[in-house]
Amino acid sequence: MFLAKYPDLRVVVDHCAKPEIRNKHFDDWSRDLAEIAKDGAVCCKLSGLVTESAQDWSEAELKPFINHVFEIFPENRLLFGSDWPVLNLASDYQTWKDIAVRSHEEAGQSAVPDNAHAAYPRLTVNG
Repeated sequence: MFLAKYPDLRVVVDHCAKPEIRNKHFDDWSRDLAEIAKDGAVCCKLSGLVTESAQDWSEAELKPFINHVFEIFPENRLLFGSDWPVLNLASDYQTWKDIAVRSHEEAGQSAVPDNAHAAYPRLTVNG
């Protein structure tokens, strides 16, 4: 596996690995992402799911995908991402943020704000 060859590599899976929600392709995606999540150096950004859904998407349609991400990644390896401005093609920032916050709460997790700093150590905070 690629990750085994580079054990010091920091990896962030963007957009939850872009599952084909609109085509209801869950099984292969969930299996492959679970395999990647076994590596403790890999983080996942909860983002991009709305734009991978059908135009008439619903929160219920997203839930199996979101729940799977929460099951396989501990809260210290999850990051929130808005997917803005692409998100605006299918929804808006506040709607997506509300879904993400509810999902964290339902999973019994808290969104850890420092996760991005751990995943991207060169980030600096101004001010």
